[in-house]
Order: sequence, then C-alpha cells, then structure tokens
Amino acid sequence: MEELVQQYKHYKKEMDNIVKKMEKTKQKIKIKLNDYPEKKFENEENIVYLKSMNRTSISKKDVPVDLWEQYSVITKYDTLYVKDRK
Repeated sequence: MEELVQQYKHYKKEMDNIVKKMEKTKQKIKIKLNDYPEKKFENEENIVYLKSMNRTSISKKDVPVDLWEQYSVITKYDTLYVKDRK
C-alpha cells in the first residue's frame, strides 16, 4: 500500500505540473487567436477556435427552501484523499 500511495503522489505531482503548463499554453493560444480572422486557426492537422458558451445554474440560497427540498437531487460518489502527515 505504501508503494501505491507514493506512486500516486508522484503521478499527481507530475500531473499538476503538466496541467499548469497546459493552462499557460492555452492562455497563449487564446491571445494569439485574436490575430486570426474569426478567431480561428486551421492547418492540415488541427482546427483551433474559441466558442462562447453559457451555463445555467442555480444556488440553494436563491431558491425557496420548500422548492429546494422538493427538486434537489443528491448524488453520492467516492473521493480519494491522499495527504502528507504534518
């Protein structure tokens, strides 16, 4: 088990670093897209464009309690936590 936990922590750290690099690159791409007509870049391998999207949500504090209790849905799921001891 110890070996698995260490392996997990190692991969998690690598992944976090890669995600940071991806986010920086993603921001650079978004900025560069402004230089292209219709904010779209195409070549033989890729098509890159920005698409504006909307998401609708509702918060518990914005809904009367009785409606929240009647229509809210509880979804159960498992979450794994791996932390260093202090």
